[in-house]
Amino acid sequence: MTKEELIKAVAGQFSTLLQRKAVLLRRGDVDAAVDIFLKTIMVAVGEGEKVKIKGFGTFELKDMKARWGINLRTMGPIRIPERKLLVFRPSRQFKDLIRKKKGEHPVGIQSEEIQQGRYSQG
Repeated sequence: MTKEELIKAVAGQFSTLLQRKAVLLRRGDVDAAVDIFLKTIMVAVGEGEKVKIKGFGTFELKDMKARWGINLRTMGPIRIPERKLLVFRPSRQFKDLIRKKKGEHPVGIQSEEIQQGRYSQG
């Protein structure tokens, strides 16, 4: 799913959910909200914070120590410098969702409903 598809899906879900309350979100508003959400995660993780999103997963940076490896062309030793590695660990709900057959969701939502913006939590 691209960022554009995510924006469409979120806008569709909010439009359906908020129609009952006579509040509509413009696509530009959703675009700005998605940008803010993603940038907030990137900044927090970049500063070394662990970002946990319940029902989705955890983003964090891990320190990889310097180590020795093998140059496959020369078969000689090569020093690999230390670095930071971005790690994402999906939540149990996310893992359960992935294990289900395509189109089936553990909470009874069909993927077509999500993509077409017909999903509402009510």
